[in-house]
Amino acid sequence: VLLILLVYVAGVVVAQGALDFLLENEGEISDTLNGDLREYWLSLDRAMFTLFQTFTGGISWRETIGCLEQVSFVFSWLVTAFISFVFFAMLNVMTGVFCSSAIETAQRNPEVIATSMISSRNAYTENLRSLFHSVDEDGTGLVTLIELEKLLKNELMSAHL
Repeated sequence: VLLILLVYVAGVVVAQGALDFLLENEGEISDTLNGDLREYWLSLDRAMFTLFQTFTGGISWRETIGCLEQVSFVFSWLVTAFISFVFFAMLNVMTGVFCSSAIETAQRNPEVIATSMISSRNAYTENLRSLFHSVDEDGTGLVTLIELEKLLKNELMSAHL
């Protein structure tokens, strides 16, 4: 709904500006400019459709903005700002919806949660096993009291516990 309102407001402003320019400069402008303005911006429905096409990739926004540059830089900047805002706003919203949906799906799926917990437990177990193998200096497979004391004195090693 917000997007439609934005397209409507921008369409009204640009269509009115294009129409005013055509009426004020009738007979003084080139046929190419006249044709481009009429094709893209002359009426509200054409302006809205042109704006829709520009931010959905249906038509190059550079192609549609060329004739507006000759009308006024204000209109060309308005359309550029509109396209930039819509593009980045839509991109952020789509990314947010995708991430939210993925997180929600992962949280609701007990199989994914169980797999994650098992994976975390296995990683923790492997880290402990690696730690005790590095502490077992004599290679007996047992940690003696002396080896344990060395472990607790070493800040880096005791941080793993």
